[in-house]
Amino acid sequence: MLNLGISEAHKLVAEQRKRGNDVRWENYTIIFHRTSDAGRNSKDGEFRNGKWGFANRVEVNSEGIWSVDERNIRSSRRPKTRR
Repeated sequence: MLNLGISEAHKLVAEQRKRGNDVRWENYTIIFHRTSDAGRNSKDGEFRNGKWGFANRVEVNSEGIWSVDERNIRSSRRPKTRR
């Protein structure tokens, strides 16, 4: 888990958008969208940009901290290539 304050949260959202991750702000909530047809039948399902997927919502706590699961973060590492 990454525990982020307001400036770190804004930086993370901007960085993740640059890396192609579908992440957005909705008021004080960070929403990560992962495309999957299984989202059609899920309580966390959402139809976005013409595709079904899952919306993982990260709410701010009473101390002003967002606890972001690292599974939502796209790394900057490139995939390994075959030689």
